[in-house]
Amino acid sequence: MKLKLSYVLAIAALTLALVVDVLFYSAPNIGLNMLLAEAAFVGISVWIARSQKIAVTRPAMVAAGFALAFAATFAVWTSTWSLTMDFISFLVANLLFVAFMLGETHRFRHPMEIVSHLFLVPAKHAVYALPFVRTLLPEKASAQTRTVVKAIIIALPILFVFTLVFVAADAVFRSYIVDFFTQLNEWFSVGNVIGHGMFVGFFFVLFCLFFAAAFWRKMMFGKKHADAPARAVLESKIILGSVAVLFAVFLVVSGSALFGGTAAFANLDITYSQYAREGFGQLCAASILVIGLLMTLRVLHTELVDKKLLGLQITLLAEAALVLVSAFMRLGMYINAYGYTPARLFGLWFFALITIFLALTLVNILHRKHQSTLVTQILLVAAGAILLFTVLNPDALSTRLNAARTDLDLRNGLPNLENTDYPTDTWQSWNYTRMYERRLQKVQ
Repeated sequence: MKLKLSYVLAIAALTLALVVDVLFYSAPNIGLNMLLAEAAFVGISVWIARSQKIAVTRPAMVAAGFALAFAATFAVWTSTWSLTMDFISFLVANLLFVAFMLGETHRFRHPMEIVSHLFLVPAKHAVYALPFVRTLLPEKASAQTRTVVKAIIIALPILFVFTLVFVAADAVFRSYIVDFFTQLNEWFSVGNVIGHGMFVGFFFVLFCLFFAAAFWRKMMFGKKHADAPARAVLESKIILGSVAVLFAVFLVVSGSALFGGTAAFANLDITYSQYAREGFGQLCAASILVIGLLMTLRVLHTELVDKKLLGLQITLLAEAALVLVSAFMRLGMYINAYGYTPARLFGLWFFALITIFLALTLVNILHRKHQSTLVTQILLVAAGAILLFTVLNPDALSTRLNAARTDLDLRNGLPNLENTDYPTDTWQSWNYTRMYERRLQKVQ
């Protein structure tokens, strides 16, 4: 008998909720359970889509692939810096997967559109899918169903009587029954029942709303963007021109401090470390804001440019690059003086990432490509860079680099030199690095 679609979706949602409960409710750490839960979510979602003959788009599969990759990092590495970024990226990748499964066309022209489509639109779909609950109400039972229910009601007390007889007759059987009910009593204690019930209930509702919105009553995205009038080009020129002038004044006035290195430090009433650290984050943020400004103006005004507007865009990108070089010089001075840490390696990684973003923005403008291409490229590069940063393991890498600076010998070189006093892992929270460190401690 073929089940109604609403029943299939509800069973799938309950299955996923139980999987999440088993993997996370009492796990001491996050590890392999993150990867197993993500694999179950993606696998069941794709299976339902194909069983309903709904095409799973390439962007959805790419998002799912990155989500699985980010989930896998929790089963391998333990670096706080990298896993923090992995967790944020894991959430974003899953939200993108959900949006694409709901019908998103992935033609994002601005990061704020991503925020809107990841939060506002899925919420709208969830509300829209609420009538799905009504389809789960039981219909009038057939004669066969009534017969089965009646037989079960009659069989239950009979089974109970025979169980009591066998318990009294055999000690081995009695021990198994006693153990079973003891374990059952532990599982179904008031605290466990309430805790598991709330945990499973929350994820059941969450998955149910997603499946209902994606497969039961599907809404399609597809908002078309109208080009802004030609006079918007003048507005862009005024805005970009004023910002470019401000950048130029800043570079001229602060030129000696920005690019003077140790020579500039002698003329400033601050410590060496203050000079080296001061402004790195702000200068990097300024470069990011330039990219955001250009993307915003191209969305609100127009992507069509004339020579003057193109010149202003290139000028502003060049000025942002100079500011970024200054930030890199400051960080380099700080590292030369005090060595490497995961935070400083993150700064180098962040500098390289923003440099790539600036280059992608310049190429997109010069080739006059659709801005959705730039947003897609930035998302893919950022996801790949975060995975690379995790694989490099900044905790261990900073230790090796510092050892190289001082000619120390690190024998085997631990993959992570953070505090290794972890709670004992269960199969749900298995992690390669934690397992490796424990083995090394036993050898030593």
